[in-house]
Amino acid sequence: QLLKETNLDDEQDVCVKRIDKGAHRLKTLIEDVLLVVQGETGALKPKIGQIDCSSFHIAISNDQNQLADQKGLKTILRWIDKRIICDQQLIEQVFTRLIHNAIKFAEENSQIVVAASLIQPHRVQFSVTNRGIGISANVIEKIMKPFFLDEDVMNHSSGMGLGLTICQTILKAHSSSIHVANVTGGVEVSFELPCI
Repeated sequence: QLLKETNLDDEQDVCVKRIDKGAHRLKTLIEDVLLVVQGETGALKPKIGQIDCSSFHIAISNDQNQLADQKGLKTILRWIDKRIICDQQLIEQVFTRLIHNAIKFAEENSQIVVAASLIQPHRVQFSVTNRGIGISANVIEKIMKPFFLDEDVMNHSSGMGLGLTICQTILKAHSSSIHVANVTGGVEVSFELPCI
C-alpha cells in the first residue's frame, strides 16, 4: 500500500500489483481456513433470520465474470416466492462459490441455472446446474475434502480446493449438506433450507 503511494515506473507498477494480488489471495485463504476450523470446532454460529428467496445477492468476481463472458455463459436465476430461514451472508457465500465452480467447468455457450423449488411444505431445495462433463463417483467423494484438486477435472485452473469444503461447513451449520449429482448433459449441486 505504501509503494502504491510513490512514483513507480511501469515495471515497478506491475510488480506492486502482483504483490497486492498475492496478498489478497493469502488473506482470502487464511479467512477460508479459519471458517472451516470454526465449522469443525462448532464455533461457527449462523445469524439466522428470514429472507425472501429472490433477495439473495450473488457476488461474482471480475475474473469470473470475464471467464463467463469468454466462454459465452449465461446465468439464469429461477427463484420462488418463499421466505428462507438462514444466515443470508453465509448462504450467499455458498451460492457464490457454487456458481464460481459452475463457470469454471461449464461447456462454452451454455447456461448455468440457479433454481429454487419447494420440495416439502416448509423445505426448499436450491440447485446450481451447469452443462459439461460429468464427475465420477470417486471424484465426487474426494472433492468434498479440503485442498483436494483433481488435475483431470481442474484442467490447470486456479484454486485451493476449499470451495466445496467451505460450502459444506456453512451448510452443516444450517443442518443441511451439499449433494453433487450428474444430470443429463451436466452436473447439479444442490442443498436444502427451511422456509415459511
